[in-house]
Amino acid sequence: MTWVKTWMKVLDRHAFWVIWIAGTALRLAQILASRPHLGRDLSELELTARSVILHGTLGNPYLRETGPGAHVAPVAPLLLAALYAIFGMEGAGQIAQRFAGALAASAQYALLPAAAEALGLRRTVGIAAGLLGALIPYKGYIETVDTPWEQPYVALVCVLLFVHTARYWKSGGSAVMRGVYWGLAILLSPTFLPVFLVVLVYELAHEYVSQKRKGREGAAPSGTGTRRLVAPERVRFARVPQKRKEALLVTMLCSVLVLLPWIARNWVQLGGLVPVRTNFGLEFSLSNREGARPLMEDNVSRGEFTQFHPAHNEAEWRKLREQGELAYNHELRRAALLEVMRDPLRFLQVTGERVWRFWLWPSHRTGTMLATLLFTILGVAGVRKVPASDARTLLGLILLAYPLVYYVIQVDRRYRYPLEWIFLVGAAALVMEKLGRRVS
Repeated sequence: MTWVKTWMKVLDRHAFWVIWIAGTALRLAQILASRPHLGRDLSELELTARSVILHGTLGNPYLRETGPGAHVAPVAPLLLAALYAIFGMEGAGQIAQRFAGALAASAQYALLPAAAEALGLRRTVGIAAGLLGALIPYKGYIETVDTPWEQPYVALVCVLLFVHTARYWKSGGSAVMRGVYWGLAILLSPTFLPVFLVVLVYELAHEYVSQKRKGREGAAPSGTGTRRLVAPERVRFARVPQKRKEALLVTMLCSVLVLLPWIARNWVQLGGLVPVRTNFGLEFSLSNREGARPLMEDNVSRGEFTQFHPAHNEAEWRKLREQGELAYNHELRRAALLEVMRDPLRFLQVTGERVWRFWLWPSHRTGTMLATLLFTILGVAGVRKVPASDARTLLGLILLAYPLVYYVIQVDRRYRYPLEWIFLVGAAALVMEKLGRRVS
């Protein structure tokens, strides 16, 4: 069995490349074996990327041209536009955009050994999780689909941010680069913004509690006559160490500086403040109008998009063109809020269903959902057994903050994809523990 030990050593040493190459090769085979869907509707991401090539502007994501816009965040369409510039927008370009998604998805799995180590687990747990994700390709609706979405890139960045933040908390690092990373992540997907804010609040609260505890420990024992070194009741956020406060401020400032060019561009070209995207009003309206269902699949099949989305409906496209993208979304958001206030109980009911749908059953595709549900249940049980640490807390913060916006808009199975690596790691930890392997 010497060859087995040798192979295991090679796998352990070169896990990233083994997992990445295996996952990419398998997905490339899926892509080449599939047939393209001729005549399909192009996604807003594709239309925006094509606009960059054809018109030199980020915009035009609807039925016909409307000019510059911010319906989608800028990073993903710029990446896609780069592929179109190299390979063209048809034929090879279509293969290239699918292959890029497969590369990102596989890289996500290849980073799971590093994520497991950050959690205090054995590296073999992360290798097992990475191989599970790479070699069980049941997520073709995201990883190899011919309609590209940003979620494979978002998932990859989510793992990278987790590993980077866990290491930063443990060993420190550059506050400048940390802010740059978070800023770029937000420009890829604004769902990272609440995660970033929650992480910063947690760090401040953690420092506050630590300083308060030190203040109590610094108090002299009763009856000694010695003065208190620190009065616990006076410890406030101002007591957070100066270097720590400066690092947090630098991180926040650098993230804002990364966002600033995009914000300035939107202010000039769209006529208002748009931190990342404009489309929340449209999505909120589609999701909460009378008769809307919690699942996007149901709303699509019932013709909601054909009737009310400017990428599919002539009247809505004309209205958006006349009002402007920003005003159009503001009006839809206002009307949707009035509908919510008219029947708040229905909104709470639909929101509750969206929450459980997001986590347990975000699609009617039974086979895919059964696999997803199995990994979710095993993953939650496994994460609960991960040793308590700052890194495990960080996982909790991600799971808390990332999906918040998806609780108030229609649920689609691709929305939870960037979080599923967490359940893969948890499932691998649980299974390996059950098999008698040490996981910490």
